Amino acid sequence: MSAEKTARLDKQHGFLRQIIKNQIDRDEYDKVVKAQHKQQRRQRNQAWKRPDKNIYTPPTKKSVAAVNDAEDDNPRKEELLQIEYVNQEDQVSNHTIYEGDDPRKVASMIGRKEGLSQPYVQALCEIIWEKLDHMKTGT
Repeated sequence: MSAEKTARLDKQHGFLRQIIKNQIDRDEYDKVVKAQHKQQRRQRNQAWKRPDKNIYTPPTKKSVAAVNDAEDDNPRKEELLQIEYVNQEDQVSNHTIYEGDDPRKVASMIGRKEGLSQPYVQALCEIIWEKLDHMKTGT
């Protein structure tokens, strides 16, 4: 009985080769389509995770919101000195010096704003130092 040959499919036949080739091609195509589908699903999920959109706020509410944000960002510092001066155009200008402000930076900022030369900026810095010292010592 073992010597008997059983009938089997001949895989060397051209028709069966075509079937096997089609199965392999279909499997590869299926892998590509699934990969594309997975990529599209990722892109759709990312589209829903956009950053917050800018929402229209009327100008009247913008100014109120800006003031509230500015107050939150800058904690109140103690006001040390109020400088009032008349500039070259005969306009009165004010500047406030707060606790922790550097007199050199304040003087240079006022100098840039008013177009003062370096000797005037240095003199202004010395005046600010003197005023602050008088305030600290109480004399």
